This record gives sequence, C-alpha cells and structure tokens, in this order.
Amino acid sequence: MAQLVNIVMSSLATLQVQVPISAILNGSPNYNPTADVVKMAFIAPNVKPAASDWQLGSWTTNPGPEYMAQCLVGPGSGGFVVAVGVWAIWVMVIDNPEIFIPPGGVGTLTIE
Repeated sequence: MAQLVNIVMSSLATLQVQVPISAILNGSPNYNPTADVVKMAFIAPNVKPAASDWQLGSWTTNPGPEYMAQCLVGPGSGGFVVAVGVWAIWVMVIDNPEIFIPPGGVGTLTIE
C-alpha cells in the first residue's frame, strides 16, 4: 500500500524522491518488500506509464512496517532528469509472481 505524496523541488536540485510503502502478506503488516525490485515513473497527469517510462528505484527503511521506495531525480550525477512542471508519481513493486502498481499513481512531483 502506498501513501499519497506531493513533492516540490527545484529544477537545480538532485534528490531522492521518496514514497512510503507498507506491505501486508498473509494478513501480516510486517512484510519487508525491500528484496523486491522497485521502479518509479514520473509522467503527465492522467496518463498511464508505458514500459519505457519506468526508472529503477531503490529502498530505504524507516523502522518497519513502513519502507520508502525512492528514485534519484535531478540533473546531478545519476539523477533522472524531469522537466519543469507537474508530474504524476507512479510506483511499481515487482515480487514473484505479483506486480503491485497502485492505480492512478501515488501523488505529484512539481519541478520549479
């Protein structure tokens, strides 16, 4: 389960865009998804991501059961460059055999 986020950042910054994720497995809310592949997409609002829109993300852990999916965004070394504007944030968690993608995305990223 992903929580909605609304993030505003400078077009000059390179930062980890983070989305809180909590996972439930067999009724237990303590499932740790950090062994799963996570990808993120930043696309125009009201558009579903295409296969080429997904960027490889990573995980950082708050004391569980909340984990943060993250993707480096910005013009600095290794960042995914997103143009000035408002973008929908999408998250994909790839488990075996399940693939979790919250419908409609998980919030917005505003680049100013």
